[in-house]
Amino acid sequence: MDALAQLAPVAAPLLREVDTALLTLGAPPTHPVWRALGRVGATPADVVAFVADLEPARLRAAAEALRAQAAAYEQASLPLDAPWEGETARHYRAAAAAAHEHLAGDGASLAARLRAQASYVDSWAEWQQALRDDLARVLARAMTSSQAVTLRSQLARPTEVDGLPAAVQAAADIAVVLLGVAEDAAAAGRDVIRAAPDLDELPYRESLPSDPLAGSGPIRVE
Repeated sequence: MDALAQLAPVAAPLLREVDTALLTLGAPPTHPVWRALGRVGATPADVVAFVADLEPARLRAAAEALRAQAAAYEQASLPLDAPWEGETARHYRAAAAAAHEHLAGDGASLAARLRAQASYVDSWAEWQQALRDDLARVLARAMTSSQAVTLRSQLARPTEVDGLPAAVQAAADIAVVLLGVAEDAAAAGRDVIRAAPDLDELPYRESLPSDPLAGSGPIRVE
């Protein structure tokens, strides 16, 4: 259990109050929270709930499964020589060599493609964990901030309207720092996508006769 998993349930009441203040009281007209809300498209409580549901460990497990499959391709036992002679034997040798190259050859192979995909999945696991860690740090500061005290004390006395401007400002201040983490994470996610390896399907190509029995000559089994 990381820091965000521990903090998110404790912070839930404060986040609900921030969302309520934004939805019912708004924010100062020139406050940067308006731009952050437009860019993120979610409230602070929704952002924290979404990130809290991310599970980097599941992505790491998926990456390990991909590497295990790549290793299985590399270790596959495929006889490259036929214990007979003739046209069919030549066809078999060519097909076996092509299959071996496709599975785990030095060039573009299924094993290499799986390892590249595993690295890409690991990049997303690291992105998720970094986002969780960053959000936990900001959330911890928000929970102990003077803005949190101002907001909660004012909402506890809703009839005292003199404190509403301070509560509006406080809610906006808390919201903008939490949404800022989401904005930074979105930019980092775009970097992960731009750095993605070639993950297109790797077709199997075999330049062999369509009919291995079309050739002439004897077939001798050893």
